[in-house]
Amino acid sequence: MCFWTEIVVGSTLLVLVIDLATSGRGGIGTFIGICAVSGAFGIADAHVQGGMVGDLSYMHPELLQSFLAGGAASGALTSALRLVTKAAFENSKDGLRKGAFLFFAITTFFELLCVILYAFVFPKVPIVKYYRSKAASEGAKTVSADLAAAGIQTSSVVHFFFSFLFNSNMVLNCSCYRNQCYISNVISF
Repeated sequence: MCFWTEIVVGSTLLVLVIDLATSGRGGIGTFIGICAVSGAFGIADAHVQGGMVGDLSYMHPELLQSFLAGGAASGALTSALRLVTKAAFENSKDGLRKGAFLFFAITTFFELLCVILYAFVFPKVPIVKYYRSKAASEGAKTVSADLAAAGIQTSSVVHFFFSFLFNSNMVLNCSCYRNQCYISNVISF
């Protein structure tokens, strides 16, 4: 999910860069650039939101409900922020551009803040550690990297290293579920 969050923050920042690079003058190149950035933002935002819902689905239902309610509240807050930035520069020269620039600057700051909090604070919250450990102990493989980032080692993800595998032409296909590991098949070649 880290790649997609970088695209979200980067595309919002790129709107500011395009505006500064063109000094607010339009043109077909600027239009195509803004459309490409907008498309990248939409795709990346869909991946980030899907990843967050997937991450929170391992946890208590109230956490997922809070995330979705926060998304709705952030939509209302975004609209209010845009109205405030538009009203603040209403009577100034080039006010619409300045208001939009301030809006995107504030938005980029908050997106970056959320990414930093999710990456460094969220994994260390005790309830998040608990539910990620629980998911891993029930066989979920997708939370292993998250647990390792938070400093939690689990016994459900076991790596098999047998010395005889290096001297023969065999591969063991192993799987783990609920702290039980099974050899599902042996492949010889």
